[in-house]
Amino acid sequence: MPTQVINIRGHLHDFGPRLERAPKDLLYVGRRWTLGGWDLPRHPLYNPFAYDTPTRRRDGTRAEVMAKYRAYLLGRPDLLALVPSLRGRTLACWCAPLECHAGVLAEIAEGGEGWRGGGTP
Repeated sequence: MPTQVINIRGHLHDFGPRLERAPKDLLYVGRRWTLGGWDLPRHPLYNPFAYDTPTRRRDGTRAEVMAKYRAYLLGRPDLLALVPSLRGRTLACWCAPLECHAGVLAEIAEGGEGWRGGGTP
């Protein structure tokens, strides 16, 4: 099964606050999240960059943040070493179906264009 990305929003009652009722292949790959009843730990592959909003300038547009995240991963062999374990799993985030770091991770895990290191991690 290919690596896929889902939006976790609205699934608190389905999956449980710590994903204790989630399917075994589901993995939250975001920041620490404790709002709205959730109790999700920060995943090592979380995105340290934040998108600009209409009222707050942060690290750039969605496209700029994705480019920064790719560069960040490519500069971190310790993090890239974690990516193969994502292959075939369902990655959960808050952004899908919009472009997001979970999509970048899925693309790299599947050996897509996001991997520019000369091979599949």
